Amino acid sequence: MNKRLFVSLALVLAIAVVIAFYPPAFLVRALPATDLVSRFGKRSFANMLTILPEKAVLSEQAEWAEWTLTAPDADAAFSWTALPASGCDAVLRVDAAPFLAAKLDPERLPPGILQGDKLVFALMAKGADGMAMDSDGGEIATTATPMPDPGAAFARVLDTHRDLLAYHYQLGHYGIDVGGGNLLEWAGDPSENSLDLVFALDPGILEQAGLDKNNVDGWIAGSVIVHDALGRKVSVPKLLKPFDLLTKG
Repeated sequence: MNKRLFVSLALVLAIAVVIAFYPPAFLVRALPATDLVSRFGKRSFANMLTILPEKAVLSEQAEWAEWTLTAPDADAAFSWTALPASGCDAVLRVDAAPFLAAKLDPERLPPGILQGDKLVFALMAKGADGMAMDSDGGEIATTATPMPDPGAAFARVLDTHRDLLAYHYQLGHYGIDVGGGNLLEWAGDPSENSLDLVFALDPGILEQAGLDKNNVDGWIAGSVIVHDALGRKVSVPKLLKPFDLLTKG
């Protein structure tokens, strides 16, 4: 190989390695702008909030504040933090009554899932060593002032947990996993989708506690198609509570 060509290729490779492991600030700032799933996920979620029958509500206490959207049937809710770096970034809460009626044994559930009359699935905030970068490439600041815009507050959560946001092409849905395969999903375009808002639970841990997943009032035993670590399409069982927000819900 020509010595000059060899040196040139080695130099290009060295620069590529440096950029990969020590990207310059301007590149870090530019990368989020190319993340279409994140950009449109945030935008479509904010749009979904505007067509909810009951708008998202801000709850404030001494040491926490959260935005909450409630399902049209009032049997499920999704909350997300309005205070960056709070203890919990997002929570799914669903009424436990129909699950208990379908043979769920509370004594066989892992600690913390049954809280009062709710089943609770929480996404904890990252610690200081897991501080994420915001959409401008800077560290997400900690503040004691709740974010007054629910869409902006949720965008902050997605910036922190980008790895938990996905887009499902089959249904035209974005979704965030709050842990254990329990998700909130929303349509990218509600005008072209009859499933605008979907609460989705992984039935596995509930079935281990005795649940008859086919007899949970208000929930549908179904499945969703996801891609595994090798990129293969696999069918995953879910308990689904879907709503069409542009009709009667």
